[in-house]
Amino acid sequence: MTPEESFELEKKKGYMVVKGNDLIQKNRFALSLTEQKTMAYICSMIEPMQTEESGFKLEYEFKIREYSKICGIDYDNGKNYQDVKNTLKKLRDKSMWLTLPNGSETTVGWLAKATTNKRSGIAHIKLDEDMVPYLFDLKQKFTQYQLYNVLGMKSAFSVRIYELMKSYSFRHTIT
Repeated sequence: MTPEESFELEKKKGYMVVKGNDLIQKNRFALSLTEQKTMAYICSMIEPMQTEESGFKLEYEFKIREYSKICGIDYDNGKNYQDVKNTLKKLRDKSMWLTLPNGSETTVGWLAKATTNKRSGIAHIKLDEDMVPYLFDLKQKFTQYQLYNVLGMKSAFSVRIYELMKSYSFRHTIT
């Protein structure tokens, strides 16, 4: 790996993960550690600004090898490529219950679509449109942290607790 590539990986580990507090606090989901790190990685790529013509950018591409290095997954082009595919499929297949402002509950998926290409080593994902209120144009009641804060965690519960604690940290004031 060249020094430029190494610098770029370290820079991406510092990208911000931003999620609405309702997504963190009021939902019921169970993701594995790898799935949580993958969603944090995807969230770190989100461009949260709205454009007039196309709305929010829901589709993202990433290099599987780069994702593996950032998230600490040993990548050997064979088994781990399949593991990445499996993780993306699980995120595509999983849904969660979210409580809407009117008190009703609805199921929402994480990903609408995931496509991988072993030859190019590229993964293409599309976020579920129902995730827009929880990931885009967040002006208040959101949680943000740098991606590297969760990359070293060894338990799915650690990531979940970290996000929950961060989501309530805005309430703490020093008097």
